[in-house]
Amino acid sequence: MLQSLFDCVFDEGLCKTSPNLYEATLLVSGDILAPSPWPRLASFCFCTSYSEVSATHQISVPRAIDQCGPSRRNPRVASGTGDCAQRTSLRRRARPQAVACVFRQSHLRPDPLHFFSPSTTMPISTALTNLLHIRTPFVGAAMQWVSVPRLVAAVSNAGGLGVLTALTQPNPEALRQAIRETRSLTSKPFGVNITLLPSINPPDYAGYARAAVEEGVRIFETAGNNPGKIIKYLKENGCIVIHKCTTIRHAKSAAKHGVDVLSIDGFECAGHPGEDDIGGLVLLARAAKELDIPYIASGGIADARGIAAALALGAAGVNMGTRFMCTVESPIHHNIKQKIVDSSEQDTTHIFRTLHNTARVFKNKVAQEVVTIERRGNAKFEDIRDLVSGARGRIVYENGDPDYGIWTAGIAMGLITDIPTCEALISRLEKETEAIIGNMAALVVTKAKL
Repeated sequence: MLQSLFDCVFDEGLCKTSPNLYEATLLVSGDILAPSPWPRLASFCFCTSYSEVSATHQISVPRAIDQCGPSRRNPRVASGTGDCAQRTSLRRRARPQAVACVFRQSHLRPDPLHFFSPSTTMPISTALTNLLHIRTPFVGAAMQWVSVPRLVAAVSNAGGLGVLTALTQPNPEALRQAIRETRSLTSKPFGVNITLLPSINPPDYAGYARAAVEEGVRIFETAGNNPGKIIKYLKENGCIVIHKCTTIRHAKSAAKHGVDVLSIDGFECAGHPGEDDIGGLVLLARAAKELDIPYIASGGIADARGIAAALALGAAGVNMGTRFMCTVESPIHHNIKQKIVDSSEQDTTHIFRTLHNTARVFKNKVAQEVVTIERRGNAKFEDIRDLVSGARGRIVYENGDPDYGIWTAGIAMGLITDIPTCEALISRLEKETEAIIGNMAALVVTKAKL
C-alpha cells in the first residue's frame, strides 16, 4: 500500500549504476497508514542518483499520492500497488500532513526490493548510532565472566555494540588475546570496559587500557572511582569514552573530564546501583534537562517498551545486561538462563548495603545469608568474605547451580521469557520499538478548525 507512495522516486537503472547512493529516511505521519499493519510512524528507504541533495524537503501526502502513477518518468511500480483505484483509496484516507525526507550519504548499495519489503524496518538513528557507527542503539552491558568474545561479537554482528570486560581477563596480555578473538568473530565495532574498583591491590588498569588501545580498540566504557587518568589517556589516543554513572552529579563530573557519552544507571540495574536509590525514570528526566552530551539508559530495560520509554526520556540508546545474559551466545550455563526466565522482578536482593557498596544480585540462599548477617549490625567484610567470593560466583555460571554463590541479575528478569539468539533478539526489539514509537503518534489529535 505505502509502496505506491514511494515507487515514483525509484529509478532502478540509475540505482544500479550510480557511484553516489544516498539513503533517505521517510517519516510518514497520519491516518494514511491505518488500517495497514505498518505503524503510524514508519521509516522507509530509497536510493537516488543525485550527488548532492539539500538537507530537508517536504511534500504533502496528497501531492505524494498524485505522483504515484505510472506516468512519472521511468517509475518502478510493483504489481498491484500503482493502480488508480488504490491511489484513490489512499487519497480518501490521507490527511494533508507532511512527509519529511531527510537525506544522508550512505555507503550501502542495497537490493532495492529489500528496502521496499514491509518486513524490513529502518534503523533507529540516534546520537549513539551515529557516533559509534552501529545500526541500533543497543549496548550489551559489560558483565564480569559473561561479556567474553563470543557474546560480544554476537551483539555487534546483530547491530548493537558488544563490550568486553577487561577485568574478566587475568592480565593485559590476556585482554589482547580476547580482543583478537573478538575481532576474528566480527568486523563490526565493539568496545572494552574498564571498571575501577576500590582494592588493596588494584589491577593494572593502565596496562589494560594500553593493551586495548594498542590492539586498535577505539570505543571504551569506564566505570568506578577516580577514572580521570584513564579517561585522559583514552582521549589522548583518539578514543570514544562512555562513562557509567548512578547520579547526575557524577555524570556532570565525568562530562568535565571529556567523556563522549554517559551511561545513566538507575536503581533497577544489576550490579552496583550506587547509594542514592534513584530510579531511572527520574534520573533520565533530569539528565535530559541538565546534561549537554548524549547519554544512554541502563537498568530495568529488557523489552521494546523500555527502549521506547528511554528514548522518550531523551536517551540516545540503552544498555542491557540481564537481557543479553539470557541469549544463546551467552557463555553461562543453560540452567542459569532458564532460572532467569523462570524468575520475576521480585527475585533480586541487595547486599553490601551496610558497607556502602550496594550490589543488586540474584536472591538465592547465599545472598539471603549475607543479608541476614548484615542485618545483625556491625557487619564487616571479613564476616561475609567467603560467601561473596568472586570465584564462587564464577562457578555458578559454569556448573549451573544458582545457589552455589553470588551472581548479579537485575529486576529486568521480570520481562524476560525466552532465550533467543542475539540476532533474533535485536531484530525483534528493533521492530517492536519502531512500532511502539509509531503508534504513539496516534495519541496526538489535531482539533479541526471551525
